[in-house]
Amino acid sequence: MRPHQPDLRNAILAAIVDSSDDAIISKDLKGMITTWNNGAERVFGYTSEEAIGKSIMMLLPQGREHEEVEILAKIHKGIRLDHFDTLRKTKSGKIINISLTVSPIYFEDKIIGASKIARDITAQKETETLIVEHSEHLEIINNISREIVYELNVEKVVAKVTEATTKICKAACGIFLYDLEADHGKSHMLFESGGTSTKRTGIAFNEVLLKNIFHEKGTIRTKDIEKLEPAETDFILKLFEESHCDITSCMAIPIISKTGLITGGLFFGHSGIEVFKKDHEKLIESIASQTAIALENARLYEEIKSLNSRKDEFIGFASHELKTPLTTIKGFVQMGIQDPEQIVEFLPKINKQIDRLSSIIEDLLDITRIDSGKLDLTLSPISLSSLIKNCLESIIPIAKSHRIKNFTVDEEINLNIDAHKMEQVLINILTNSIKYSPPDTEISIKAKCINDNIQISITDQGRGISNDQIHKIYTLFYRIQESSTPVKGLGIGLYLSQQIILAHHGKIWVDSEIGKGSTFFIEFPIDAT
Repeated sequence: MRPHQPDLRNAILAAIVDSSDDAIISKDLKGMITTWNNGAERVFGYTSEEAIGKSIMMLLPQGREHEEVEILAKIHKGIRLDHFDTLRKTKSGKIINISLTVSPIYFEDKIIGASKIARDITAQKETETLIVEHSEHLEIINNISREIVYELNVEKVVAKVTEATTKICKAACGIFLYDLEADHGKSHMLFESGGTSTKRTGIAFNEVLLKNIFHEKGTIRTKDIEKLEPAETDFILKLFEESHCDITSCMAIPIISKTGLITGGLFFGHSGIEVFKKDHEKLIESIASQTAIALENARLYEEIKSLNSRKDEFIGFASHELKTPLTTIKGFVQMGIQDPEQIVEFLPKINKQIDRLSSIIEDLLDITRIDSGKLDLTLSPISLSSLIKNCLESIIPIAKSHRIKNFTVDEEINLNIDAHKMEQVLINILTNSIKYSPPDTEISIKAKCINDNIQISITDQGRGISNDQIHKIYTLFYRIQESSTPVKGLGIGLYLSQQIILAHHGKIWVDSEIGKGSTFFIEFPIDAT
């Protein structure tokens, strides 16, 4: 016997309702739940037994109770509510995004309740949020990149990045510790959000510690700074010591150059717990990569400006240095023309000036050879004592006002080096010691054998070299000027000396203290092959 047609239709409708993924609920005009499908159980977690007869208010998060009042008011007026996006609460307490459609239920032309279709759109909302955040992040990165890519002032780059990243991650305080001299780690900048910029502060740029922090762990992000290693905690707390900002949460992101060198770090602090999120970390890491490029560009620009300035100075000094012996030679020649009998007396003086010219030209040629990678060594045997003796004999004419003492080892040590170029190195250092030392002071030269190497040291009692200049003295055209009395020179001697020592597989360094003189060391293999 075939079932009655309305019964079949009702059965089909009931099956559709129960099989729907959406929550389909009905309630009376007081908001009490009257029906509850399987979809509602999946979405909200309550079984039909737990839900039917209960108030629909149990699904509303705190603060959204007014929505149900407004919905019931519309239902009483026969108004349908379509695709209303809101939040609801599950049995577990989780807040989910839903799209809600509410329709009045009629019986004999009278509204007796409402049906609700609730679709869980949490995943959709999260995707939309991610898309929006991703777009915002790209815009932020692009905006910062545009601001810093053409900025060729290091301090301005650091300032802009510090301000922007501090705002992005909502930090109470942000600090950018940047190494201005990345190759040496001597000079640095501490820039704090809010516009405080300090150079060479009491915060040491601890390259070893930063390497341990960042190379082993990469970015640091912690909800409790006390859970870091003690050395890391102390270092970061000291950074924020003068910022008057209590630090609980912390995030630190390295600035890494294209050569893999850590040139700085961005540090963010907040008194709250778990302020810094994974999204903050990823975004600021992207900005840090752009910042490293911008800082490298700014650094190169500053170096080019400095090099051009030194080049112009060099041209002036070189012109003077070349003109002086030429003028002297010309003067002697003119006197010889006027009085030929005196020409023999002038010849040694002319020869001395020619040697001076030859030395300057040879230095300039050596610079060209170094730049083209063609500084070739001509190795030959020479004893250590002969090497030093030759240098001292060459330096005697300009060392009359100083006492030169030689403390070379007694034993005969035979070397296989480019003797001419090594003499050039020692003469350069001895000449500098004489230039920068007061008259009637002692300059000592010592030599000793260390395993298969020779170490030679030259000590003076001069003005000394400040720490921030020590690593610059080997730079082409650089000259130390710390005195009211300028010292003449082209600023190429120590540059050439370093390159010659490096070509011998050796090293050169200096120990110096202002007011107490300097000791230059050179060390190279006995056999440079």
